[in-house]
Amino acid sequence: MANWARRNLSFRQRRSAGGAFRAFASAVLAALATGLALSPAAGAAPALAADAPRLLVVLQTVGSSAAGLPMTIEVRLGTPAGLGGAAGATLALPATHLAAASVGIEGVAAGDYGSGVTAASAIETLAAARLQAQAASLGAQLEHAMQATGAQGAIFTLLQQVTPAPLAGAAAPAAATLAWTHVRLAGQREHSSAPRLRPDAPQLLLVRYTPLRSAPELPAGTHWPQPGELEWVPVDAALQPAGSASALPTAGAFDEPPAMAGAAVDPDAGLHCLLDHLRKGCDPGLPDVASLMASSGASGAMLEYRRRLALQRRAVSLAGGTTAWEAVLATRIDRRTLGPLGPCGASGDTYRNLGRRGYVVQATADRFLLAAADPTHARPLGSTTDSALVPSETYDKQVALPRTTAAALDGIVIDPAGDLLDLLPAATVPGLQGVAPIEVLAAGPPARSRNSLPTPFSCTGPAAPAP
Repeated sequence: MANWARRNLSFRQRRSAGGAFRAFASAVLAALATGLALSPAAGAAPALAADAPRLLVVLQTVGSSAAGLPMTIEVRLGTPAGLGGAAGATLALPATHLAAASVGIEGVAAGDYGSGVTAASAIETLAAARLQAQAASLGAQLEHAMQATGAQGAIFTLLQQVTPAPLAGAAAPAAATLAWTHVRLAGQREHSSAPRLRPDAPQLLLVRYTPLRSAPELPAGTHWPQPGELEWVPVDAALQPAGSASALPTAGAFDEPPAMAGAAVDPDAGLHCLLDHLRKGCDPGLPDVASLMASSGASGAMLEYRRRLALQRRAVSLAGGTTAWEAVLATRIDRRTLGPLGPCGASGDTYRNLGRRGYVVQATADRFLLAAADPTHARPLGSTTDSALVPSETYDKQVALPRTTAAALDGIVIDPAGDLLDLLPAATVPGLQGVAPIEVLAAGPPARSRNSLPTPFSCTGPAAPAP
């Protein structure tokens, strides 16, 4: 057992059927989304999601030679289904299935290695030559599919059932799985693994690290969900959960180091330790990605490394040609209503805006692909940056207007700044992050004295008395 498992740490396992960890799995699979736990939970703004990258997952399975090499191709498109605020990411597993022919995926031509007549090493050598010769054609197929679907990356896996010649002393040949993976990422070189025979289908490991600490200028308690935890779950070649999910508190051991005045700081120091815990300055008592892959028997890993939360800042030019960086203030209008002023709106209408003003928190997550054969070489899968509003104040403003309609107020808001009640075009409000649609409220009856009897009433006039 690895020494990190012996330490007196609060180690726990969570079943992959749990919705919370399924959300994590899909976040890594789809390669994208972030959810923030914002400390003032009662007034936390929903996260404002950036466009999430998509990932194509292609699985080609080939049967045995004895069965005639039957082939199937399964194509999934991983994409987030939504993004939560204080509750964190709420995502669906990448279950969008596509017909292979519809996106131009033909796969590769499988080799026939006979049944029980070819040595395992010879099968791997023959497969390497055959598949390498088809890598360029496969890459073109994946590129076409990426363009057709808007995906930023594609992972192709070939799983072929083979029966190599039995080893000396073995009673009979044993079936095995020939596994080969080809990865294509937008703007990067393609990568193919060496084909390998395995006694069972290979698994990948999804790994995520969440920092314990946020930037010091943020309000206390503003952090990612599960701060300071290292989480992992095994998945099959179709990137579906294949076992229980686990989490290990690390006390922030893999956090990016804080900036220090007058000192050079490597922002990737924590990431380097997560890739190789034997590096100088790292804690060898905690697992790295390589040891997680080794202990689980995974052939590779997809790592999501979350950066610490920080205020979003923008450059401001000052006198003398100098530049300052100021925190970005933003506004979000969560509700707008238009209702009658007085009975049946006889006195006009009331236009009401409820919203929040605060600072924009920036959340960045970097993602990498690693192979068990070369576990310290992390190939970038891309990064995503999302934002959320940390409200410093809420407001509720309303103005009385002559009779009007919701259409007339489309794109018009009450000035959220200061005490003014001016009507402004939404496009002119600095830092406006979102505007709710107008909700039209129904008219009510006129007020009556305490002792009067209720009278049937409609806004077209009093109801006729009963006969």
